[in-house]
Amino acid sequence: MPHILLVDDDVELTSLLEDILTFEGFTVSQAHNGLEGLEAVNGDIDLILLDIMMPKMNGMEMLKKLREKWQTPVLFLTAKGEEVDRVIGLELGADDFLPKPFSDRELLARIRASYVVPSMCRVKTSKLAMKIFLLTQGHKKPIVRANCWI
Repeated sequence: MPHILLVDDDVELTSLLEDILTFEGFTVSQAHNGLEGLEAVNGDIDLILLDIMMPKMNGMEMLKKLREKWQTPVLFLTAKGEEVDRVIGLELGADDFLPKPFSDRELLARIRASYVVPSMCRVKTSKLAMKIFLLTQGHKKPIVRANCWI
């Protein structure tokens, strides 16, 4: 199951989101500030849902540090929805921005459409590519499958 890390200092919100995401079949971990969030990131996280305004280390600082080592997709969930905040977040490496308040349906749709399904496809196609490579060594023509170059 895809693993989502929630990083937000609002404990009620993270608990609610964890219930929703777990019900939908996701594995969920929580952190309540940027420092805890960085410590929780490992190669097993498929998506990070990140708030901006948090104690100890804010979401922008966490994203900046995160991008030094990881390319895990990041979706900002934040009350800071001004254009300047969205632009700065995207320029720092965020993949998307959803202002609070938001609906759980829209959040789930964004997660499924943009992050989880494509990342699962990449894993499956990379394994398939290795099998095809082993079977077709020496062929110079690229093989296309499921609209993905492999």
